Amino acid sequence: MVLVNFMLLGVQAQGRRMTIDEVDSLAAQHNLQLKTVQLEVDAAEGQLAQARKYENPEVQLMHNIQNPLNRRWFDVGYDGETDIQISQPIAIGGQYKNKVKRAKASLNATQAGYQAEMMNVRWEARTSFIDLYNAQQKLKVYDKEIASVEKIHKAFDEQAAKGNVSKMETFRIAAMLNQLRGEKMELMLQENHIQKDLRLLLNLKDEAEMEAEMDENAAICGVAELLAKMQGEKYSLLQNHPEMVQAKYLEESAQHAIRVEKSEALPRISLNGEWDKNGSIGHNFFAVGATVSLPLWNRNQGNIRSAKAQYAQAAIERQQRKKELQASFRLHYQATLQNLNRVEEQKQQLSAGIEQLLSAAEEQFLKRNISVIEFVDLYSSYRDTQFMLQDAKSQLLKSCEELKKYTGFVK
Repeated sequence: MVLVNFMLLGVQAQGRRMTIDEVDSLAAQHNLQLKTVQLEVDAAEGQLAQARKYENPEVQLMHNIQNPLNRRWFDVGYDGETDIQISQPIAIGGQYKNKVKRAKASLNATQAGYQAEMMNVRWEARTSFIDLYNAQQKLKVYDKEIASVEKIHKAFDEQAAKGNVSKMETFRIAAMLNQLRGEKMELMLQENHIQKDLRLLLNLKDEAEMEAEMDENAAICGVAELLAKMQGEKYSLLQNHPEMVQAKYLEESAQHAIRVEKSEALPRISLNGEWDKNGSIGHNFFAVGATVSLPLWNRNQGNIRSAKAQYAQAAIERQQRKKELQASFRLHYQATLQNLNRVEEQKQQLSAGIEQLLSAAEEQFLKRNISVIEFVDLYSSYRDTQFMLQDAKSQLLKSCEELKKYTGFVK
């Protein structure tokens, strides 16, 4: 049953070949979280459109129930008494303009927030892809080891049946084979979790397993080129980071909010017009005038004070975000540089002849030139070395993606 499961999982792993650029593109197009944030942009656009609208006029219509002259009910004739009033609010002192500016700054902040979320989603998808590639490369190491140990186990079984080797050595090889299969199964379960998370990020409709493809040498060369490009620009790259742009517009929106609240402290003015058909003044009375509120007791001081506090808070948050981005850039730049040096050193010291180690160990053991303990130790060293090299490459690529996220170089 275990072997059948391995075979099924191996077939599924060949379902969909993907590169990191394909994953990046799918995340940008189909991620559900991005679609949610896009709706926030649509809502902000609606708020701006609404802020640009002028206030509607108000019409008041009154008709006398019973005419006191002729005692008629709801008299609509010549002697009927009808009064129509119309009122149009007029914005003064920036009451209209500042609301529009605040809504526009809020829209710009929401759009920048969408770009920041886009960058985060794409970074998460790219790093998940790197984790998937790392796990699948380790699985290939297990496949090589298991194939080699199975070959040796078969040969030892034949020799044990003839009495040429001890059953203890055969049992030790069988135990080693089962251990490798168990470790591979654990790694495959980890890979399945990565597949699940990546499928959710990309919002894939099918259940086909993904097989990660990557040109490691080209990717590592790309890291070196990116570090060289950033060497002369440093923190200037952060000025156009979406999170910095968002913080800037949030501060601007808070500043306009202060002006809105101050303009609300001004009088409210409405232009009025009236037509009275048969009022006390006479027949067909027409009049125009204005209504002005008197800000005697309520001058909106509380809202102004609150808006000023929110503006100060937005300014502090912008400064804090700038410091955080600078610190993160410095951290990930150094980490990427160190990881690159580490990979280069390991490639020179460990990768040379590592593939020949497995076949050499297999050949020497079959010729009985090394003991079973030495054989197991050589296989373990081969696996540990391969995993160490692969983990170093994975860490380098992930730190590079982190650096791209903080400097806006994710394409």
